[in-house]
Amino acid sequence: MKRKGTGAENKSNALRDTLILSALTILLLIPFANKAFHIDDPLFLWAAAQIQKNPVDFYGFTVNWYGYVMPMSEVMKNPPLTSYFIALVASITGWGEAPIHISFILPAIALVTGTYFLARRFCADPLLAALATLITPVFLVSATSVMSDVMMLAFWAWAMVLWIRGTERDELSSLFLSGLFIAMSALTKYFGMSLVPLLCAYSILNRKNPARWVPAMLIPVVILAGYQWLTHGMYGRGLLFDAASYAVGRKITMAASLAESGFIGLVFAGGCMITALFYKPLLWSRRALLGYLIMAVVVGVVLLSAGKSAGMRLVTQEGTRWELLVQLMIFGVVGLGIIALSIRDVIRRKDPFSAVLFLWIAGTFVFASFVNWTTNGRTVLPMAPAMGILISRAMEERGVTARGASRALRTYLPLIPAVFISLMVAWGDLSLANSNRTMAEQISEKYRPRPPLARKLWFEGHWGFQWYMEDKGAAAINFDSERLSTGDVVAVPLSNTNIRPLPVGRFREVEEISFPTYRWASVMSPKSGAGFYSSAFGPLPFVILPAVYRDTYIVAEITGEIRFYQMMTF
Repeated sequence: MKRKGTGAENKSNALRDTLILSALTILLLIPFANKAFHIDDPLFLWAAAQIQKNPVDFYGFTVNWYGYVMPMSEVMKNPPLTSYFIALVASITGWGEAPIHISFILPAIALVTGTYFLARRFCADPLLAALATLITPVFLVSATSVMSDVMMLAFWAWAMVLWIRGTERDELSSLFLSGLFIAMSALTKYFGMSLVPLLCAYSILNRKNPARWVPAMLIPVVILAGYQWLTHGMYGRGLLFDAASYAVGRKITMAASLAESGFIGLVFAGGCMITALFYKPLLWSRRALLGYLIMAVVVGVVLLSAGKSAGMRLVTQEGTRWELLVQLMIFGVVGLGIIALSIRDVIRRKDPFSAVLFLWIAGTFVFASFVNWTTNGRTVLPMAPAMGILISRAMEERGVTARGASRALRTYLPLIPAVFISLMVAWGDLSLANSNRTMAEQISEKYRPRPPLARKLWFEGHWGFQWYMEDKGAAAINFDSERLSTGDVVAVPLSNTNIRPLPVGRFREVEEISFPTYRWASVMSPKSGAGFYSSAFGPLPFVILPAVYRDTYIVAEITGEIRFYQMMTF
């Protein structure tokens, strides 16, 4: 449903709303401009540095990411378009955090405004749809990284805008440009390929002549087939299918039950898009809300009976961990409510776009929960624009739209608690990222080799910590071949990944350093149950709680030569 009014009025409204959304996106993201590089950011940065050296051989180098030196083409499971963007920006601004993060505000604005123009075709209040997308924890955390997720979804949103315009107006230029955007989305992150079946379904349900749109859809198919063929020739494996087999293979080895995987997927969807919680009273009847409450209680009883969730103990010797249990209940029910909202939209509206919204939500949920090697916020992110549009459509259906002061208050008031929680989560992520940078700087300054000592500074762990340790001259341990000599120093971030214990009797602990992170929200903490970047760390995307989480680092001095095939306990 388009907004009523003259063409000039609609254009004026669109310009005003676009400026508002762009300004709000900048306002929310600019405080995070100096955030330390974090999690998988280094992989994209290293690829960008390689592209500056050799633009046609983007993964033609080796990295130590898992504790072994491996070809980048085997380590990196994302396509290179984001790294090309970073390479371009870095060639102008250098490799500082602030300029690179600021440049990534552009795809964030593109995603939010793309959601707006997509919603404008199907909602009475597209501004609400875009704001509900913007003000989510998953968007703010993802948009403050230099990984590929937001950029992929920006191309996704505009590909949908152009495809729908092209099919409605029989406009071949829009269809072919959309086909190009689909390819760019997939070459930013492989999940962008999902647009091919999604938009094919939309065109078929709209009963459009295949002869008009199939040629445009062949553009991404041909480009991706060419990418598969090209990378197979360059690296001995087609990177498109290699990434798919990796995701599925790792998921199989983790051997989580379908019920557990599905529940964790709902928890991540609900937590990452907690905005939907505050709209529930406006979107559902009292009977439905009572049903959700009963469902939450049932979930709580089941979890208490099991005593744990995704390996995280909810009942310990100290008692029940109510803060975790309550958040699991709330997030799980909110996630279920998002899926239920998409089903209700299909049942009541019975239009092709309703079916697309359902497929969009359901497909992302299935991939994040059952296909990808781990459930995380990054795989849930693509649901956010669909969730925002569903909220706007449901508000319209229930007669609550932003016309008049009282209705505007009801429409936008739920965004206030959502923005507070989203900023808390993003700040928790910022704090954790910056702790890696601070600790790397402090450890390298204190323990770096100085004449006449010949000792070497090593480290375990990866993510952003690796970026900053290597920048300071430290070396990542290669478990395949490295020997550590007496007097060498090893730094171990205990909350990091790919860590191995040092053999007993061949080291002495010199120092344990604890860095207090943001106390009100944790995004990656096995102790608190937060695992935004991987559910292997915890069953919740984040944990809101008033407690001090300390990011702990051990510094050890080697007292006897170590060969890493003789690993024992730390």
